[in-house]
Amino acid sequence: MKNRNYFRYAALGTVIEWYDFALYGFFIPIFAALFFKQLDDSIAIMIGYGLFAVSYLARPLGAYIFGFIGDKKGRRYALLFSILLMSLTMLTIASLPTQQSWGNSAAILLILLRIIQGIAAGGEGGGSFVYILESCPNKKKGFYGALIWSFVLIGLLLGSCVIIFFQWSFPTIYFEHSGWRWCYLLGGILGMIFFLMRFNMPESVEFSCLQKKPNHQCAITYTKISHIKDIIMLIGLTAAPAALAYFTFFYFPHYLEAYFHQIQWHKASIDAYMQGFSILTMIIFGALSDKFSAYQFLLGSSLFLLCLILPLLLGLSHNISFANIIFVYITLCLLITSYQGPLPALMVNLIPIERRYLTISLGFNIGFALFGGLAPFFSEYLIQHTKWLYSPAWYLMFAAIISLFTLILFKAKLQRI
Repeated sequence: MKNRNYFRYAALGTVIEWYDFALYGFFIPIFAALFFKQLDDSIAIMIGYGLFAVSYLARPLGAYIFGFIGDKKGRRYALLFSILLMSLTMLTIASLPTQQSWGNSAAILLILLRIIQGIAAGGEGGGSFVYILESCPNKKKGFYGALIWSFVLIGLLLGSCVIIFFQWSFPTIYFEHSGWRWCYLLGGILGMIFFLMRFNMPESVEFSCLQKKPNHQCAITYTKISHIKDIIMLIGLTAAPAALAYFTFFYFPHYLEAYFHQIQWHKASIDAYMQGFSILTMIIFGALSDKFSAYQFLLGSSLFLLCLILPLLLGLSHNISFANIIFVYITLCLLITSYQGPLPALMVNLIPIERRYLTISLGFNIGFALFGGLAPFFSEYLIQHTKWLYSPAWYLMFAAIISLFTLILFKAKLQRI
């Protein structure tokens, strides 16, 4: 089967996974008003970001469940079940009553649905990388890894475009009360279509070869120190890109709107342009990692993040022009894509195939849960408690230090890839 067919099957779930997160990230203020309206506005927003984090903290559970299925039964089965669960959850959110109708039960149901969505995403995140990179040429793993991760941004971009369409189609009052449901309904229907398309997907090339071996078995327990070290290493490697990506795409628009009121801009439109830019640059960095050391890209990106993030945010206080906002946004996107582009192929090459799905899913999802899912929450928390608008830089610098420490600690192993 041609590489593009394997890629198509892997990309379908990635689009749906991140389409959903784009919707929730944008709709946090709306959900805060509809499901937590009895609370103070700032507290409701904090709960909204906390719920965002909770759904991410559920991802490691999904990573273990679907990782076990992926290593035991096959990548195909894990990816089939994950996209089905994501689609059904979106359809349920589309019809979820608000607090006005169901009281606190509505908020509880929303929390449960976000947890379920996090579990489903835990099976997709990491699994799609494994599937496509086990089926593509070795000399193009960097390119294909970046390409599949670019579909993360395509999912975010699709979510932004759908939001823009329905915002323009409905009056603001209707959109914030009920119109947002159409975004989830469309995503759920699209997810079910993708689920039916995945029925025809074959098993990955490398795992198919492994299944033919008589002694094949899944490494379902992690009793060896080396196995645990691999998971810790992957968590550390994902710290910087996870924190920065979630700050940039899920918090930065709110940050500009809430704390720099004089700026009038359409945050969904800017998101869409920056996501499009990031798709292009991520593929370029991934392709470059096939020619040059992926380790050097990760090391350089982490160092630049550590050194630049505070000056970038401080610069907003001195120059709040539209041009400077775009400059900051572009710089953040370049820091993200120069790290994330080479990362998928590096992760897959580090882990043996017998325990690859489970190990990568756990490391990837725990890292993104701890550092990515919590980034919007801690960014808002730091501002509220320090009263300093640039305090989110501390969190991002901390994440950069974690990744730098990991890169130095595992230098010998990483440079062999």
